Amino acid sequence: MVISALFRHRELTWALARREIGEQFSGRALGWLWTIGQPLLLILLYIFVFGYVFPARMEERGVSGDALAPGAAAGSAYTVYLLVGLVPWLAFADSMNRATGSILFNAALVRQVVFPVETLPAKSTIAAFVTQLVMTGLLLGFMFLRGGVPAAALLLPALLAVQLAAMLGIALLLATMTVFLRDLREIVVFLTTAGLFLAPILYRPEWVESLSPVARWGLEANPITHLVRCHRDLLCGGGPHPASWLVTALFAAVALCLGGLAYRRAHHVLGELV
Repeated sequence: MVISALFRHRELTWALARREIGEQFSGRALGWLWTIGQPLLLILLYIFVFGYVFPARMEERGVSGDALAPGAAAGSAYTVYLLVGLVPWLAFADSMNRATGSILFNAALVRQVVFPVETLPAKSTIAAFVTQLVMTGLLLGFMFLRGGVPAAALLLPALLAVQLAAMLGIALLLATMTVFLRDLREIVVFLTTAGLFLAPILYRPEWVESLSPVARWGLEANPITHLVRCHRDLLCGGGPHPASWLVTALFAAVALCLGGLAYRRAHHVLGELV
């Protein structure tokens, strides 16, 4: 079982994850401070663009600034509404992009008989997840300064645990498949770029309702839609969406099973193929 193997090698996995995070900022004057600085700068960029520039442009076109807020049901300004959906998606996309090459680009380790290869996609997932934790902390601080954090945020650790399981499953699946299909890396890069627009991350609920039935069905078929909805249930209000919580839990379970199955079926030949 992949999970039990990762638990046995948890110290190695965490050490590899810390190394991957550190390598991102090696040679930088601020070093590990970029772990906080980079997410903070990214959040400030989105706050500026979607909290100030975008509303101003819409007002120039005759749409009032109030119309840009997600409304009473969302219980938050558009900026917070946007970031609550954006933060988990950025972590998920980062994990997918890291995972595609995690086995392929570590041939020397993979070829060692005693090395637990499953720790490679796991450490990439953890590295992306740590960045999300930092960004989530900054977001909660921003929300606190704006007026407070909902009590439902106490359930956020449970949702993050489910999300981490889904990220790990997808990472195992992609890392294994990329060894057999090298073009998968480019496909994943495209999908993670397009994914921002294939889930209701930038869209208000009213905008989603105005879409055609086919477009709405496409959004609903995307599991990231339900993950984002769960995060907004906890931090923005306007829920709950029980169906989205069920879909998210099932997605995590299926992703973990598929990722573990793919790795177990292929792990004995990975050293020969990388």
